[in-house]
Amino acid sequence: MSSSSQPGMMAIMLELLELRHGQRVLEIGAGTGFNAALMSHIVGHAGSVTTVDVDLDLVLTARSNLENAGFGHVSVVHADGAFGHAPAAPYDRIILTVGAPRVAPAWYEQLSTDARLLVALSIRGPQALVAFARTPTSLRSARVMSGGFVRLRGAFAGSDGRVPLGSETGLFLEVDDKQAVNPSAVFELVTGGHCDIETQLEATVVSLAGFEYWLALRESANCRLGAHTGTPHAPVVPALFREPNVYATTIGLRDADGLCVLRAASRTSVSEESAPVELGLRCYGHASGLAARLRDHLLSWSAAGRPTANDLVVNVLPDAPHDPLGENETAVVKDGYWTVFGWNLHAA
Repeated sequence: MSSSSQPGMMAIMLELLELRHGQRVLEIGAGTGFNAALMSHIVGHAGSVTTVDVDLDLVLTARSNLENAGFGHVSVVHADGAFGHAPAAPYDRIILTVGAPRVAPAWYEQLSTDARLLVALSIRGPQALVAFARTPTSLRSARVMSGGFVRLRGAFAGSDGRVPLGSETGLFLEVDDKQAVNPSAVFELVTGGHCDIETQLEATVVSLAGFEYWLALRESANCRLGAHTGTPHAPVVPALFREPNVYATTIGLRDADGLCVLRAASRTSVSEESAPVELGLRCYGHASGLAARLRDHLLSWSAAGRPTANDLVVNVLPDAPHDPLGENETAVVKDGYWTVFGWNLHAA
């Protein structure tokens, strides 16, 4: 089945991409072909748009839609987007309409100098929409904002990270590494009783999206605990973030003996997501150590000015960085490429 992102998000992404007349564009994730048509209109006949997809059905549908709409000059290719599309490289812009676990070497190599790459990048679980500017030696984030997409498929696909807890219970855990989770053990923890702790801290639910990145870059044990709406075990999950009529989730830390997550102690309505709420902790199992760590991270995030996704700095380097990592920097190394995450901090 083909699909398209919401028009508002598509507009935001095109703004982040900073398309210009005459540019060469590669899109990874063809969808319906609508986004490719928009980009082709912007770059004009002096430019070119190539869109690739690993799903042949999507390729055929997108190709037909584009031809019917008068954009038959857009190249629609059946290929694994992890490898880009070398025959039409180099590109001035590469855009992914799917989420990726990291930047693939091919995307870096197929960009021209001063080009731009836009990708929803996984940050140990949560995704952030990153607009990278290509320099002679690296990719450096020009803009970062919250956002996430269905994950890339093919050779470069990452795990979706969602682990069902129990059989048809509606409970799930989202982690960066699914292999590190014993679903039965976590289910027993979550349904075996809990205790609630106050933190004497306040924050808006909207701002806590920034804390999720902060936590993920400091703890490999970060997680999201969730429950589908209306299922019998849903009440055991404090509904910090809500997708109406679908599911509710919250964020926290886990280990083999316990789980500790955030709860909005005073929030009663989803309409209050922009209002300050009292934050509490919900502990399952032996989680006193996790609770102390989670509260410490809340305090450090608050002391740093409560940074959001917009304050993230992301650099991708094909070799190890020359300088040592800073105190607030975290590196992920894969395929020889270094992704270094840091922050533009504005201390409170």
